[in-house]
Amino acid sequence: MADFDVQCVVIGAGVIGLAVARQLVRHFPDMLILEQHAQPGTETSSRNSEVIHAGIYYPSGSLKARLCVEGKHLLREYCRQQGITYRDTGKLLVASTPNETLKLRQLAQQAEENGVLDLQHLSQSELSNLEPELNACAGVLSPSTGIIDSHALLQQLLHDAQQKGATLVCHTRITGISPRKGGGYCLQFSGQGDTGQLNCEYLINAGGLHSSQLLASSGHASPHTWWCQGRYFSLQGKSPFRHLIYPMPQQAGLGIHATLNLDNQLRFGPDTHYTQQLDYRVDAELQPLFAEAIRRYYPNLDPSRLVPDYSGIRPKLQGPRDKFADFTLIRHAKSLHLLGIESPGLTSCLAIAALAERTLLQL
Repeated sequence: MADFDVQCVVIGAGVIGLAVARQLVRHFPDMLILEQHAQPGTETSSRNSEVIHAGIYYPSGSLKARLCVEGKHLLREYCRQQGITYRDTGKLLVASTPNETLKLRQLAQQAEENGVLDLQHLSQSELSNLEPELNACAGVLSPSTGIIDSHALLQQLLHDAQQKGATLVCHTRITGISPRKGGGYCLQFSGQGDTGQLNCEYLINAGGLHSSQLLASSGHASPHTWWCQGRYFSLQGKSPFRHLIYPMPQQAGLGIHATLNLDNQLRFGPDTHYTQQLDYRVDAELQPLFAEAIRRYYPNLDPSRLVPDYSGIRPKLQGPRDKFADFTLIRHAKSLHLLGIESPGLTSCLAIAALAERTLLQL
C-alpha cells in the first residue's frame, strides 16, 4: 500500500465541505480540511438568504428536490440537538397578477410530487389578513420554510468534525491534483507565501465556486461552473412582513424575494447577475430596479428605505439561457467531486453529506 500523509482531504470549508467532513471523519479520523480563506464559509455559505427551504421549486426526481426534502428534516433535528437557532417563519408564494396563478398552481402540484404535503392555498382576502401590506391575488403558505443562523451551523459542523480528529488548515489553496501510481492523490498547494505537496488516499472536492476547476486539474473532464452573483438590499426600520414573501420565480433564480433574518431585519434579494469576478459590492444604483420588482408585491414601499446590503456568488451549472441543472456528484476511484451545489445546498447539507458518504465508500 502507498504511503500517505493523511487518509482523507476535504477541499473547502463551506457548509458542504464541513457537513461532508463531519460525516466522513468517523471513517478517516486523521482528516484534513483545507480552506483557501482565513475562515470557513467565506465565499458562499455565509452570503445567502439563510433560508431553510421546503423543496418546492425543483423538478420531481431531481437531487435538489429529494435532498432538500430529506435535508430540511435532518437540519431541524440537528439544530434542536445542538442548540443552533432557527425559526419556522413560513413562506408565502404569491401571484401578483391573475396570469401568475397558473404558475402558482403548477408549483404547488410540483411540491406535492416532491413530498411537500403541508402547503395551504390562500385567497386574496386570507393573504390580506396574514400580511396587510402584501399585494397578491392568490398565494400558497409553506409552513415548513424557515430561517437559520448559518454562521452557528458552520461553527457546529466544524466543531463536530474536529472533535472526532479532523484538522482545519486555512490560507491553503490547491493548485493541482495528480493521481499517484500506488493509489491516492498528490495535492499541490500554496499558502501564505509557501508552496508544497500533500499525499492522501481519499479526496473530497467541495470547492464550491472552484470545484469544476479542481476536477479539471485532476485530469478529468469537468462541466463548466458559472458564477452567479446575487445582491441584496435591506429595508431600514420595521419590517412590514412577518413571513418570507416569494414572487413567482424567474428563469435562473427565484426572483427578488423578501426574507427576514433572526433579528427581524427585512432583506430583498437576491437578483441574478452572472459574473466572472469575485466582486461582492452592491451598487446603490441598483435601487430603482429592486424597487420596481418589490413594488409588484409590496406597493407601499418607500424606496428611500432601501439600502445596499451584501451579495453572494453561487456556483451554477446552469448558464444564463440554460434550463434546470441539478446537483452533480462525480466519483473517480477514491475521489468525489461535488459540483453546482447552490441553493438549496444549505438546507440539503446533511443529506448531501450522507449521499457523499454512500457514493465515495460505495456503502
